[in-house]
Order: sequence, then C-alpha cells, then structure tokens
Amino acid sequence: MLWKKRKTWKILIVDDNLADLELFKEVLKDMGEIYLAINGREAWDGYISAFKQEQPFDIILLDLVMPEMDGAEVLSKVREFEKKSGVVKGQEVPIVMVTAFEKPFMKDFNRTCDDYMLKPIDVLGILGKVRSKIEAKEKV
Repeated sequence: MLWKKRKTWKILIVDDNLADLELFKEVLKDMGEIYLAINGREAWDGYISAFKQEQPFDIILLDLVMPEMDGAEVLSKVREFEKKSGVVKGQEVPIVMVTAFEKPFMKDFNRTCDDYMLKPIDVLGILGKVRSKIEAKEKV
C-alpha cells in the first residue's frame, strides 16, 4: 500500500520556560519543522525573517508572559504586519496563545488570536489543536 506523504508544517513555539519548550518540541516533532524562541523578541524576528523569505510559519504557539516582549505584543505586531502586508483574510498565521491564566482573561484575546491553551499542557489537546488550525487555514 502506498502512503500519501503530507506536507511538513513549520511550527514556531515561543516560551521562556525551557521545560515547556522541550515538551512542545517533543510532542510536535512528527508534525513538521519545529522552531523555538525563548522570548517575544526572538519570536518577532523569526516571524519577520520567515515571512520575508516567503516561507512563513504554518502556526505559532505563543506564551503570554515573557521577558523583552510579551505574547500580547507579539500577537498585536504580527496581526498589524499581516494587515499592512496585504495578507488575505483567512490566510493569517494561526496563533494559539499558551498561558497559565484562567479562561475569562483569555476571552479578550479571541479577537486577534485563533485559540488558546491553558498550562499545564494537554498533550493530546495540543496535537489536535495544531492539526485543526493548520488544516482549516489550508482549506481557505
């Protein structure tokens, strides 16, 4: 039987907690190319670099509380950059905020992020969420 090889996705994981970065990396390693950033500044620089090389990320998992530039600022800058760059509605990079904050706080982000996950990470939940967000974007 021949197996259809699926596209390798580019996944940016941003978290200042090295243990969480390693967990995400291990869980998602079979889904594609994994890129890591330990703060918002590295995430922003990586996002811009990938965009300019016309090899954008398929999804970003973004911690909220980080040094140098927090996740809310990265989220805002990415959405502003996409708007100015003419990214078509529905083709924006899916961004999933990852935080230890409770759900009521996160509802305010639903206008600009695509989803959120609470820490500690649910391994099966993150696999399903990443797959569903990328596949939904690919259908547009």
